[in-house]
Amino acid sequence: MAGAKHILTNYDRREALSLSQAAFLANRTVETVRGWAANRDIGRKVAGRWAVSHPCLLMLLESDQAALEAYWAGDRQSEIVTKYFQRAGVPVKGAA
Repeated sequence: MAGAKHILTNYDRREALSLSQAAFLANRTVETVRGWAANRDIGRKVAGRWAVSHPCLLMLLESDQAALEAYWAGDRQSEIVTKYFQRAGVPVKGAA
């Protein structure tokens, strides 16, 4: 799919947060985080439940649009993205 965003691709549960975990970290409501996951592309449904990318949540909270765009493009290797994986305590994998 041309232009498809790579959100939680090659799913690794260590990258994923539940809505309640993400809401706690962001100091926001679950409803707000669900909206972010759906409309701001920081998560997706996995087995019928929302999963939020921890690195993407950090990128969003810091308004780092360049890092989000690199992540969505499948970049998991450049420093602009890997620094968020490291902060989230998520091992960095190969590019999607």
